[in-house]
Amino acid sequence: MKAFLEIIADHLINNYKDNLQNIAVILPTRRAGVFLKKHLAANINNPIWAPSIISIEDFATELTGLNKIDPLILPFELYQVHCDIAKEKKQNLEEFLSWGELLLRDINELDQYLVDIPDIFGYLSDTRALEEWNTDGSPLTDFQKDYLEFFNSLKDYYTLLKQKLEAKGQVWMGHIYRTLAENIKDLAPKMKWEKVIFAGFNALTNAESTFMRYLLRENKAEVLWDADEYYYYKNGIGNNEIEAGMFLRRFKKQWKLSEITFLGEYYKTQDKNINIIGVPRNIGQTKYVAELLKQHAVNIQEQSQTAIVLARENLLISLVNSMPEHIDEYNITMGFPLTQIPMFDLFHSILTMHLNKERFSFQRNKAGRFYIKDFISIIKHPTSVRIGTNNSDDEEEREHSSQNVFDQLTTELNQSNQVFLPASLLLSKINDNFTETQRNFIEIILGDWSYSSLEALNKLKKLCQLIFKEIETQNPSPEERTLFNEYLYTLFQVFDRIQQALTEYKTITSLKSIAKIFRQLSKSNTLPFYGEPLKGIQVMGMLETRALDFKNVFMLSVNEDVLPAGKAHNSFIPDDIKLIFGLPTYKEKNAVYAYHFYRFLQRAENIFLLYNTETEILGGGHKSRFINQLQLELPRYNPNVKINDYILNIPLNHKHDIENDIIIEKNQSVCDELIKKSQKGFSPSSLNRYIQCPLQFYLYDIMDLSTEEEASETIDVATLGTVVHGVLEDFYKPYIHKNITTQDIQTFFKKIEETTIRWFRKEYYGGDIKFGRNKLITEVAQRFIYNFLQYEKNFASKNTDYRINELEIRLSNEIYIPSIDKNVTIKGFADRIDSIGNITRIIDYKTGQVDDKDLKFESFDQLIEQPKYAKCFQLLVYAWLYTKTHDVYVTSGIFSFRNLKRGLLTAKKGKIRGRSFLDSFKHEDLKEFESTIIILIEEIMNPEIPFTQATEKKSCDYCPYKQICNK
Repeated sequence: MKAFLEIIADHLINNYKDNLQNIAVILPTRRAGVFLKKHLAANINNPIWAPSIISIEDFATELTGLNKIDPLILPFELYQVHCDIAKEKKQNLEEFLSWGELLLRDINELDQYLVDIPDIFGYLSDTRALEEWNTDGSPLTDFQKDYLEFFNSLKDYYTLLKQKLEAKGQVWMGHIYRTLAENIKDLAPKMKWEKVIFAGFNALTNAESTFMRYLLRENKAEVLWDADEYYYYKNGIGNNEIEAGMFLRRFKKQWKLSEITFLGEYYKTQDKNINIIGVPRNIGQTKYVAELLKQHAVNIQEQSQTAIVLARENLLISLVNSMPEHIDEYNITMGFPLTQIPMFDLFHSILTMHLNKERFSFQRNKAGRFYIKDFISIIKHPTSVRIGTNNSDDEEEREHSSQNVFDQLTTELNQSNQVFLPASLLLSKINDNFTETQRNFIEIILGDWSYSSLEALNKLKKLCQLIFKEIETQNPSPEERTLFNEYLYTLFQVFDRIQQALTEYKTITSLKSIAKIFRQLSKSNTLPFYGEPLKGIQVMGMLETRALDFKNVFMLSVNEDVLPAGKAHNSFIPDDIKLIFGLPTYKEKNAVYAYHFYRFLQRAENIFLLYNTETEILGGGHKSRFINQLQLELPRYNPNVKINDYILNIPLNHKHDIENDIIIEKNQSVCDELIKKSQKGFSPSSLNRYIQCPLQFYLYDIMDLSTEEEASETIDVATLGTVVHGVLEDFYKPYIHKNITTQDIQTFFKKIEETTIRWFRKEYYGGDIKFGRNKLITEVAQRFIYNFLQYEKNFASKNTDYRINELEIRLSNEIYIPSIDKNVTIKGFADRIDSIGNITRIIDYKTGQVDDKDLKFESFDQLIEQPKYAKCFQLLVYAWLYTKTHDVYVTSGIFSFRNLKRGLLTAKKGKIRGRSFLDSFKHEDLKEFESTIIILIEEIMNPEIPFTQATEKKSCDYCPYKQICNK
C-alpha cells in the first residue's frame, strides 16, 4: 500500500512533471520533505528540477519578508515592556519568567487566530472586573486592585511589545502568520512560484485557513488532505462523528469543497493486526518494545518500514538503552528536551550549590561555605566520574591511581562529618594525585560566582570546554563522542545566548536569575538528533508522525491524559472566552491528537499500542479513549481487523519461581568466598542478615559491598548508640571483677556531661554538636545515661552481690558442620557480662525501643525461619557462645534505653520442663539451639541452594540494596 507522500509524489509527476521548478510543496514538518524527495527520486528516470519543499513556517516567513525573533530573546523583550508598564510595581526577572512565557503563548495564539486584540482584552478585563465586584458594596482590596490592573494592562503588553520589536525589524511567529493572512491579496502576486501545494495538513489556525483558502480560490494553490472514510464520515457508534475528522469536516463546509482529496478506505479494506498491551510502568514499556522487536524478528528490510512513537518524550533514553542488538540502525526524528539529558543535571547541580551557598550563608551564618552534599552530588555525577578517573597511558601509573580521585575526596569528606565547608578548605584537599584537568574542574566549580553574573556564565562555558577536551583525550567511541559533543555544544549555546541577553538587556543581575533562565530554556529547548532518516527504525514523537506512514507501528504511553493530554489549561484566557472568540480549547487540541493517532494507523498493518497500567503514576492506569474507540467500533466497521488485548503481568515475588528475581548461584568462586568467611567467623548480625534476606547476606558479607558513608548533617542512630556504649564502658571499666555499690554509681553522675561530649567529639569528628538537632541528640544521650544510672543505683541497693565480670567482650567458638566436614567460627561482641549470685547475665544495650513481646519465642526453629526473632537469635548466640567456655547458668537480655522501666528484658523460650518460660540457660539447655545453628550454617554453605531475595516485602524497607533489587 502506498504511503501518503508516495501518493503526493505520483500526483506531482502526473500533474506538474514539466513545471516542477515553479512549484512549492508545503508540508507540516521538514522531516516529511526528506521522505517526499525520496519518493520523487524513485519516480523520475531523467534529471529534472525539483520543486521547492518547505515547511509552512518557512513559507510564511519568506512571503512576508519579516524576521522572526529568536525565541530566547522574546521573554527579555517582554520583560522590558513589563518594567515600562508596571514601573515601581515591577517584579524581578525570576518572578516574571514564571508567567511571562504564558502570556507570550497567548499573544502568539491570538495572532494565529486573527483575534481582534482590543476586543478580547477588553472583554477579558470586563469579565475579571465582574468576578471581583463586591456585591455588598465594600471596596476592593489592594490585591484585587492589582489583579484588575494587570488584566487591564494586557492590551498594552501586546501593543508595546509589537512596537518595540517592529522598531528592530523583528516580530514573533504568530504575527508573521497574521501579517500574511491580512495582506495575502498584496503578497500573493509576489510569490516566486506559480503554484503552492499544501499537503498533509489537518487543524489549521484562522490565519493559515485564510491565506490557504485565498490562494486556493485564486488557483495559486492546491490543498491535498489525507484522511480515511472511517473517521471522516459519521461511522461511530450510533452514527456519531469521530473527533479525529472534526477539522476536515469543518473545512469542507467552510471552504465549500465538493469533497476532500485522497480520502481512503484503509480501515475498511486493509487487514490489520492490532495488539493492545498493558505494561506496568513507563520504563517497562520500553523494555517490552525491545522484546517485541526480538519476537517479531524485525529484519533489515522491515526496519525502514517500522516506527516507534513515544507519546511521552522522556522515554527516549530508556528506549535507546533497551534497543536489542540485532537492530542495525535506528533514527531519532524527535527533539529531546535538554532537561532530560544527563549533562543538564551536572550544570543544574552546580548552580544549585552556589545558590545554596548564598541561602545557607544567610540562614545559618555560614558565610562563604558550601553545603557538602551539594558538592558531593557534583563530583559523583557520571560526567565528573569520567573526569576524576586516571587515564594515563602508563600502565604502572594507571594501576597506582586506579581509584577515582573524586571517590577518594568523597570518602574523606563523608568521614569528616562537616556539613558546611569553605572553598579554601575544599581546595586544600586537592593533592598530587589530581591531574591538571581535575584540579581545574574543582577550581572552576568552587570559584566565587556571586560577584558577577557575567563571570558565572564564563565559568559555565569554561566547564563545557574543559569537559569536551577531557572526553576527547579518553578516545570515546564515535557514537559516544557525537553524543557528548551534542550535549556540550547545545549547553554552551544556551549559556552563550544567556550571556548575550545579559549584555544587551542588563536585567540578569543575579545567579538566581541565571539558574531560572537556564531551567526555563532547557525546558523549551531540545537536543536535535542527526541521523539517516531513510534507514532503520524511526523513533519519533506524535507531532513528527504528520504525513508519514509505516507498515509496523509501536506506540508507547497510549494512556488517557497523555494521548490525548486532557483538560490542562495553560492560559490567561479562560475556555468560555476562547469559545466566544474562536480560539481552540482542550476539545480542539484533543481532536488534533485524535487525527494524528487515527491517520498514522490508517495504512499500518502491524500495530502495537502499549499503555501504562500503574495508577500511581501521572498518566497511568487507564488506556486512552482512542484505544477504547478502536476496540468498540472498528470490528463493526471491518470484521477482518484482528484486535488482541492483553496485560503483561509481573507476578508477586516468590522465592524460586520468578524469572525476574535476582538469584545468585553458588559456583566455585562463591563457595570459596563462603569458606573464607566461615573461617573468619559468622556473627549474629551476619546470620540474621541471611535469615532476613539471603541476597543481602551475599552482597554485604560475601561480596563486601558495604554502603558508602555519607557526611551526616545530624548525629545518626548508630553514633548515638556508640556514644552511650562508650560512656558506660568508661564508667564501669574500673570495676571489672568487682562488686559495684550505690556509692560507686553515684560518682558517675557528675561525669555524664563531660564524658558524653568527649565521646560525641570522637565519634562525630568535625560535626557541630552545639546547635540545633545535634544539641538535642547530645542531651538525649545524657538523659539516657542518667536514667540508666538511676535504674542501676536502685538495682545495686537491692542486690549486694552485684558484680561486673566483663565489658565489650569478644565471644568466639567453633562449631563442626557435618555437611562440609569443617569447623566454622561463630563470633560476637557482648556489651557487658555481670552476675548476681549464681546467675550470669549477658547484656546488650539498645538505644531503640524494645518490648517484652519482641524476646519471646516458642521453638528454636523460629529463630532461623522468621526475621522478627532477630533480637532473640542474637541473645541466644551470645548465651550459647558463653556457655561453651563457662559452666554457668546464663540469662541473656537487653537494656532498652527507651523502656528502662521494664528493666532487663530477657530472651524467653515458652513452656519447657513444666515452667511457663525459660529465661536462664545452661550448656545442656542450649544443645538444641546448637543443632539449629548447624542447620542454618549448612543451608548457607550448601552449593545447591542459591542466594535469593527476601520473600517478605517489609524486609526491604530499610535495605541499602533496594535499588539493586528494584523492590
